[in-house]
Amino acid sequence: MDVKKKRIRIEVSQDVYDGLVELARFCTECDKKNGGGTTDGPLTVAGLIEMLANDASQIANRSGSWEASGISDVLRRHGYFTAGV
Repeated sequence: MDVKKKRIRIEVSQDVYDGLVELARFCTECDKKNGGGTTDGPLTVAGLIEMLANDASQIANRSGSWEASGISDVLRRHGYFTAGV
């Protein structure tokens, strides 16, 4: 299935970028140690951000999924999805 993709451009601080590089490396090492048993395989910074964006979109597309639940918890801790909304 050919999925149409949209390009999103963001700017982050050097510290944030460095943290994302380190996290992508860590995730890739975990993938190797798990024999490729992760959901998205080895990650680059772009792949990590794409995976997280996909999970975030599940809030609208698959609200009962584990992806939506996890990202909703993160957003809730940032003050979104508070009572009464």
